[in-house]
Amino acid sequence: MNRSPHHAYLLVGGEKEIISRADELSLNLMGPLFSVSADYYFRDLDTFSVDDARIISAEMSRSPISGESRLFVIQARSITVPAQNALLKAIEEAADFITIIIALPRRDNILNTLASRMVIEILPFQNESLAKAQKFLEGSIGERLKLWNSFLEKEKKENENSHKKRLV
Repeated sequence: MNRSPHHAYLLVGGEKEIISRADELSLNLMGPLFSVSADYYFRDLDTFSVDDARIISAEMSRSPISGESRLFVIQARSITVPAQNALLKAIEEAADFITIIIALPRRDNILNTLASRMVIEILPFQNESLAKAQKFLEGSIGERLKLWNSFLEKEKKENENSHKKRLV
């Protein structure tokens, strides 16, 4: 196994992309049996709370059981500010054998103080609809208007075709 030069990662993107990248990092850090290792900790949560952060902090203070390292993977839709503050302390005090991966759908869900202590990977969306939405949100005002107008034209054509079919 290759020991990562970093001990904290923030993965941002679509669920499939996050899972794929987290699995890749896990495989690299712990080997092919990472998911059954006693040193692998995974949680999939709607909201990552301060109670969740306290549990993880306590777990992070323990030494590895079956290997040389411990890996914590947290996938959440959102994370509370108190949870981030608790994680900040845990990440700053983490032993060398600890790696933590936090996976979220949006970067703006993370405080800058916490993000500054992590390697941030923004993963591209593979879902076409989500990719279009991301392109729209990241575009300039002119690009947004162009995308909006093409959307309206497409909707107009679909409505006209639907109306013609009803008449036939």
